Amino acid sequence: MHSSSKMAFRQKVRVSSTRGLNERETALVQIKLSPRRKLQIQINVKHPIHPHILQNPLLRSISNLSDSPDKPSLTLSYLINSCGLSPESALHASKRTKIKTTQKPDSVLEFLKTHGFSNAQITTLISAAPRFLGADVNKTLKPKVDFFRGLGLSDSDITSLVISDPVILLRGLKTQIIPSMNFFRELLHTNENAIKAFRRCRWMITSHVKNRMQSNIAILKEYGLPDSQVTDMALLKPAVLAQKPDALMEAVKRVEELGLKRTSGLFSMALLAMSSLKKSTWEAKLEMLKGLGWSQSDILEALRRMPIILTYSEKKIRAGMDFYVNTLKWKPSEVASDPILLMFSLEERLIPRSRVWKILTTKELVDEGELKRMLKVAEKQFLRSYVTKYEKEVPDLMKSYKGELEVL
Repeated sequence: MHSSSKMAFRQKVRVSSTRGLNERETALVQIKLSPRRKLQIQINVKHPIHPHILQNPLLRSISNLSDSPDKPSLTLSYLINSCGLSPESALHASKRTKIKTTQKPDSVLEFLKTHGFSNAQITTLISAAPRFLGADVNKTLKPKVDFFRGLGLSDSDITSLVISDPVILLRGLKTQIIPSMNFFRELLHTNENAIKAFRRCRWMITSHVKNRMQSNIAILKEYGLPDSQVTDMALLKPAVLAQKPDALMEAVKRVEELGLKRTSGLFSMALLAMSSLKKSTWEAKLEMLKGLGWSQSDILEALRRMPIILTYSEKKIRAGMDFYVNTLKWKPSEVASDPILLMFSLEERLIPRSRVWKILTTKELVDEGELKRMLKVAEKQFLRSYVTKYEKEVPDLMKSYKGELEVL
């Protein structure tokens, strides 16, 4: 086995002894499979390795290196020593790129470091897209970075973009990136809105979604949705307009069943929420709500008022309902008629504020019916209206609110 090959595997593979290595006859190779398991084999580089041994992908790669001692060893060495890949990742990556000289890869790594990529991010990027190392910095990478900077993206924004889509800087600037961005500018009316949508769904500028989105937009407008609602959907969650038309129409029909008018702003909000649910998930969520004591009319009323509750997890909904029904003794219909209550955090809002309510009602400083308002007001207003206001009557009220004193 070539000496540089041994170096490439130094983290996981150790050549325990060799015989006739210069003549490339045999090598005794020890591979660490786990902290307690080691595999030791003797490879005869002049004869085929037994097929059962070759079923191990790591050993297949080792045997291939024995037959090709020059370029693959440079590729592996560079991927491990310069890019920080593990031997296993380097083996996988070496099948997708070949390094003949280090001049171009060195310039790529220097370019990435100059633009704020950390060593860990570079490792992640090269592991996902090894051919990045073969890119021409001035012709391929820099023009894209300059374009994104021109849109108002910072270096950290661009770094996040490239990590989320490792090949974005390898795509055609004039053939794909610029036309896609122009499409979203036209759809969303301003460059600022296009950038906002882009940050929410970065893949949209590189994927071939334009035709599908145009088709879905035409369907929604024909269906009766106002242009303003379509624009809002594209701005808030552009992925909804990029899904398959059949899936989009299925979501539209489910929203219609809620009784929302197509011209209502809630229709588009419900469609955004519904599009994130499979039909089976939607049906399971309906059954869960019924199991928590909601009638069919309760469900429809809650979804009409606040469609976003469709996206809440079962755990969050159950925890909220348990608190309202079992702790506060409210009826399920009371929560359904004011579904924003399910939005609040149990630990950060509901329990602390209910402690304050309990103290104030015990001292007859507020009515028992004040609780719902206390739970819904903004934090600053809550502190001003229900904590600092009663500091003289209840000196330790703030400590009770923060959970530093037990409420009897």
